[in-house]
Amino acid sequence: IGLMAGPLSGFVGVGGGFLMIPLFVTLLHFDMRTAAGTSLLGVFCLATPAAISQMVMGNVSYLVGVPVAIGSIFGTAIGKRIAAHMSDRALKIAFSVLLAVAAVLLVINEF
Repeated sequence: IGLMAGPLSGFVGVGGGFLMIPLFVTLLHFDMRTAAGTSLLGVFCLATPAAISQMVMGNVSYLVGVPVAIGSIFGTAIGKRIAAHMSDRALKIAFSVLLAVAAVLLVINEF
């Protein structure tokens, strides 16, 4: 799973979670909370060197990136509290909807 997510992270900047979570749930039969937590550890390991290499190449807008990073810290705390009150099924549905919306937005952006 990591061998698939790693190159995608370095190549196009995706965190890998969109790939790792469904594979953890499908192939390893993880519940959503375990899949998300395991994915976050993997994404952390993927994102750190990828972010550093993108900074070295000059591909980072700090004016946008720093506020996004700060917002992500607070957003994570909020998301954790919301997820704690959701069933595994509800988390799967929410994640699926999020992936579908992201896919549609990417396609629309190309036209």
